[in-house]
Amino acid sequence: MAARVAAPAPAGASPVTINPATGTLPTKSETLHSAITRPYTNRPDRLNGKVFFTSGGNDYVCSGTVVNSNNQDMVDTAGHCVSDGAGNFHTNWVFVPAYSSGASGCTTRASCYPYGKWTPRVLTTTVEWHLRANLSQDLGYAVLKARGGRHIVGYLGGQGTAFNESRVQTWRDFGYPEEAPYNGYDQRMCTSGRLADDDPSTGPGPLTIGIRCSQTSGSSGGGWLIRVSAVSGLGYVNSHTSYKDAEGPSADPSRTFGPYHGDEALKLYNFANSL
Repeated sequence: MAARVAAPAPAGASPVTINPATGTLPTKSETLHSAITRPYTNRPDRLNGKVFFTSGGNDYVCSGTVVNSNNQDMVDTAGHCVSDGAGNFHTNWVFVPAYSSGASGCTTRASCYPYGKWTPRVLTTTVEWHLRANLSQDLGYAVLKARGGRHIVGYLGGQGTAFNESRVQTWRDFGYPEEAPYNGYDQRMCTSGRLADDDPSTGPGPLTIGIRCSQTSGSSGGGWLIRVSAVSGLGYVNSHTSYKDAEGPSADPSRTFGPYHGDEALKLYNFANSL
């Protein structure tokens, strides 16, 4: 597995849209539900997954979303889900689409990883996150290895991605929250409009966006989708879960922030898509 960082993005604000892809896996239903229920085999559920990795000798979990790309191999996630922000990429990195479990653990392959475990050939993030832990650019893409001769997008499909869109949106935020009152076994979703913008860093990058969502640690990197079709279950990743205000007078566990998908995110996407 390789690990790379992308150079800073040039200035600009032109909207860019990458269309979603359906994949070749047949399904019986592609209905967008207000509450996610097992099995996670329809879209968008099967395009969301749980991330496992090791950092500093400890094991952690995050979330991620399969996105369409020319290389057919990309997962959108947070920068802190691929790198520690101090110049070190994570190890033992694994993506499990449609992960499903219970308190007793995964008793069968179908109940835990129905579409397999996918490892990366490259992890990517921005210089600002990788070296400086700049939350304004908490952006990451994993470029996965093919598995059994299949590329993940060609097999499962992939969400589109939208860059430099209006900040006024309604997002569906998917993830696998791990801390109480959640347990990490279930895929969850929040639906919210924009509450506020935030400036979490003195470094360069756009203001982050706040939404109403109480998902806890483990949901980091889970995609925020816009314009999700109720027929196909496909839409466009426009941010992902990054952080909360956990302490101080502004602390609010029901509010979650994600990076604006502007030129910095587009530059990283193009970089990962070229690998």
